[in-house]
Amino acid sequence: MIPPGNSESTPTLILITESYPLGGSGEDVFIEPEIGFLAAEFQRVIIVPVLDFGKTGILPENIIVERSFLKRPGIYSKFKSLFHRETYKALFNDLRRIKSLSDLRSEVAFSAYTLYYSNLINALIAKYGLKNGTALFYTFWFDYATAALAFSAKGFRFITRAHGQDLYEETKPFISRYWREKTFCRLTRCFTVSKYSANYLRNLYPDFEEKIRCRYLGTKNPGKLNPDTTDKETVSLFSCARVSPEKRVLYLSKIIKEYAAHHPELIVRWLHIGDGPDMDKLKRETKKSPKNLKIELTGRIENKEVRNSLATNHFDLALLLSSTEGLGVAICEAMSFGVPVLATDIQAIPEAVGEVGFLMPLTDDVNKGADILNKALNVAHSRRRASREHWERHFNAESLRRSFADEIRHLLEK
Repeated sequence: MIPPGNSESTPTLILITESYPLGGSGEDVFIEPEIGFLAAEFQRVIIVPVLDFGKTGILPENIIVERSFLKRPGIYSKFKSLFHRETYKALFNDLRRIKSLSDLRSEVAFSAYTLYYSNLINALIAKYGLKNGTALFYTFWFDYATAALAFSAKGFRFITRAHGQDLYEETKPFISRYWREKTFCRLTRCFTVSKYSANYLRNLYPDFEEKIRCRYLGTKNPGKLNPDTTDKETVSLFSCARVSPEKRVLYLSKIIKEYAAHHPELIVRWLHIGDGPDMDKLKRETKKSPKNLKIELTGRIENKEVRNSLATNHFDLALLLSSTEGLGVAICEAMSFGVPVLATDIQAIPEAVGEVGFLMPLTDDVNKGADILNKALNVAHSRRRASREHWERHFNAESLRRSFADEIRHLLEK
């Protein structure tokens, strides 16, 4: 392991994450495919999580896990930020966009966290002897850590990924335009996970369009396909999503129940992976189901178990009916196994499923949803090979992450 200090000629990447590699709610699925390539491109990678869920994994030898950001801002720090001029500037600039008490709280909290982590970033620079020209900061989410880099780390280059909730300004939580514009002024690159979201940001911030690029995340190659079947009397459905309002798993359960009720001659199996605030509602919703519908709700499980389910159990269709979505890693995961996808026709989802998947309009109409599900299932089997080929062309993480690591390494040379 390369120790702190004496790093003026050591190409260093500082990756700020939510909780990786210390556990959490699925961030490892996004980041793990990239770590090996980053470690190969940079002599030293410092991973800086801000939350600790008590999990540690095996990492390349030149990776350091820095824990100084795990101490969250206390009451004094938050109170102090209320009197900072940047907090007032943000409030004044975003005043017309603040429509509720929730928006106001989000605005003030964002400023507080930005100012707090700005100090930690400066301390990190001193601790590791980081120098502009040999160190690149990389935040995996376009949030307060990215804004903190714009407020500190003077002279350093920094980049960010942008996904869904940290990008779309029409969704919760409230996103500060003041801090976003301030960040864009100093940001080196903003890499969105879809072409749709790249264009979305360019339209909102045309002065910074040259800094915005689309770079897909993709998923790992499973090395095998979802097993096929000749059983024409059973329909198997797969979904993997947080059980929360924006993911609309409750609506999904209703259309599956409706489909099963209209096809009593079939055995309908539905496996849902994921947990969240609506889990109790989902359990109540699925208690009263047609006798031919068999439901398995696993809750949250490790990604390797998700992939094992896709590798060992036949599925006719994977479903994702979110009302807002970055690109849909669950979609890419299913297609990598050759499972066709039915998803909502919103934002970047059509980009993900391409012409080989099935799209459903954003609706709460259960009958309409069940009808679309039925039509998709009638032809889904013919799309299995095409789904895998679509993933191979566009969402193979190995090629995507290798080229991304090479690209950001060369940002230090420009």
